[in-house]
Amino acid sequence: MIRKLTLLVCLLSSSELFSQNIFGQKLDSVFSMMHTQNQLKSYKLRTLFFALLCFFGTLQVAGQTLTVSPEHPKPGDLIEIVYSPKGGALEKQERIFCSAILFDRLLPSQVQLKLDRQGEAYTASIPTSKETQLVAFKFFNGQVSDVKSSSYQYVLYDEKKQPVVGARYAQASLLTEVRDMRFYGLKVPDYQRAFELLRQEKRGSIENRFQVSIVKAYYTCLLKIDGPLAEKQLLQYLASLDQQNKTEKFYILNFWLYRILNRQELSQRSLAGLKLDFPNSAMFFTERYSAIESAKSGNEMERMLRKLTDDYNDAGNEEGKLILADFAMLFNRKLSVAFGKDYNFEKFYSYLKKDTSLLYRSITANEIAGYLSSRNVCLPEAEKISLLSIKYLDSAINVVPLEENLELLKLNKFKSSACYGKVLYQNKKYTQALAVFEDLIAKGGEKDIELKTWYALALAKNKQFAKALPFLEEAISGGAANQDISEAFRESFMALGGTVQNYEVRLATLYDKAGKRETSELHSRMINEPMPDFILTDANGKKVSLGNLKGKTVVMDFWAMWCFPCKQSFPGMQKLVDKYAGQDVVFLFVNTAEKNRNGLTARVSGYMKENKYSFNVLFDQPKTNSPEAFELFSLLKLQSLPTKIVVDKNGRMRFKSTGYLGSDEAVVKELSDQIELVR
Repeated sequence: MIRKLTLLVCLLSSSELFSQNIFGQKLDSVFSMMHTQNQLKSYKLRTLFFALLCFFGTLQVAGQTLTVSPEHPKPGDLIEIVYSPKGGALEKQERIFCSAILFDRLLPSQVQLKLDRQGEAYTASIPTSKETQLVAFKFFNGQVSDVKSSSYQYVLYDEKKQPVVGARYAQASLLTEVRDMRFYGLKVPDYQRAFELLRQEKRGSIENRFQVSIVKAYYTCLLKIDGPLAEKQLLQYLASLDQQNKTEKFYILNFWLYRILNRQELSQRSLAGLKLDFPNSAMFFTERYSAIESAKSGNEMERMLRKLTDDYNDAGNEEGKLILADFAMLFNRKLSVAFGKDYNFEKFYSYLKKDTSLLYRSITANEIAGYLSSRNVCLPEAEKISLLSIKYLDSAINVVPLEENLELLKLNKFKSSACYGKVLYQNKKYTQALAVFEDLIAKGGEKDIELKTWYALALAKNKQFAKALPFLEEAISGGAANQDISEAFRESFMALGGTVQNYEVRLATLYDKAGKRETSELHSRMINEPMPDFILTDANGKKVSLGNLKGKTVVMDFWAMWCFPCKQSFPGMQKLVDKYAGQDVVFLFVNTAEKNRNGLTARVSGYMKENKYSFNVLFDQPKTNSPEAFELFSLLKLQSLPTKIVVDKNGRMRFKSTGYLGSDEAVVKELSDQIELVR
């Protein structure tokens, strides 16, 4: 059989199939054929086949449109690429973009490269770190793309020109992890091909610092291919672990592998042992970090982060140090925002400048400028911060390589500029504000209702009433009226020769349109789907089922402790709970998709008590056969959090919405309108 396989590959490589790029398709067919259960157990056959696959995969790269230098890049090298779109999907595109994904310590991050055109080819460069294991590229323009998942990825090599530890893991991740598969647009995981990569990775990774991740991925992948074989090997592996020397790695391996086997009791027992013997394990970092997000002030958050840093910066905790390095920028962003909201601008600027990302500096600055603007406080400082946000983005657009794609950077600049114009208006700098808004409208902002409203207000303040009036009428009839808009409308209407009587008639007509439009939009968003019955438990173990709530309107809010937008909506949700207290409306707050379930009930109860929320909290449970997924979350096919669902008295789902609306008032209004419509 080995001889036949070798002959087959040689024939394929020498035929026209190879040059026509059909070779990869045929090889994949052979690869699938080789992975029957019996053949999978043939170690020599697998080894030879994979070696041949890698060999000819390398040859195939040379015939593609992308070349890299150096030929065998090492961690820390500057990788230079030359891309030619000739003969491909992008050949006739005027502009071409390039994204790269880098795996450092098994973790992927994506960057946008700036391509320089050299005749018919494009060149770019990308720096790697001493921890980089793989770099992958894709080329695109809008919906048109040139992505070759097999030949546009490059592993990095050690001094012996062998793939560095973790490189094959990264390749397997691109084939199986949803977040990474999206990079190449892969729809279906290729577990068989990933397993071969992980098998080689596992063989060379014993006792290195990536052992846990590699072993976990290896058995997860094998479980998808051959369940009984995976279970047998898993139990053998667990038995081989040193039961006497219970290191941190011992507990973590036991936790994950028993979880893969769906033996939850043993998995949780391992986690409890880990917490007892290694309370500062990397496994508990997320839990500690989540607690910090509930800090009431910047000073409190700073103290908590310093304590966390001290605990994980222990001399013997190398993994803890790496995690701290990964989170360093996030810490700075969180602290910058916290101090900005405390009006402690000295510390706000101090932490803002520590952020190495120009894009995120801009995002943080814009968040604080918007926060100050929405509260109408510290407006001179808000103006300064908002202008700084724009300057950071201008610099980010000229950085090589780009942090994100150019369109995203431009979108953020649009948002920052809109905020800047708004703050200028609030500072009574009406001429400058009008210039900003006019520029944004000219650049495509004519469809942004909020922007047009501010533009209309600025026009009215600059006495350009004829231009302002149509925008003001559109704002009122669109339901965006407030005191400032009403006053500007009256001033503009009267300045253009209107009478008090005509003004009142016109205003009533506009409000009538607004009411009808709002009702029509609400009706258009209504759905009428069966809501599956469920049984969930609260913190005290009491069971709640939808079937027992027939005859009542049920509002379900799906949330998680790690979900910041979920928590942002809670003050508004509390107002709703109070508003409908004693009526035939039931609110259920379903905690789901929790990444860290250790002590979850106590943490949730403590959070609710601390914030004085009188919520009826229920707990969604992990699926038996897939602990990463949750029962009701999966049953309802939810995609994101927060998600709110309104169920009518007959148990039918009538509204389903996601995200945070931006204010307590918006939350109360939207859900009140939905509740009243279905009651």
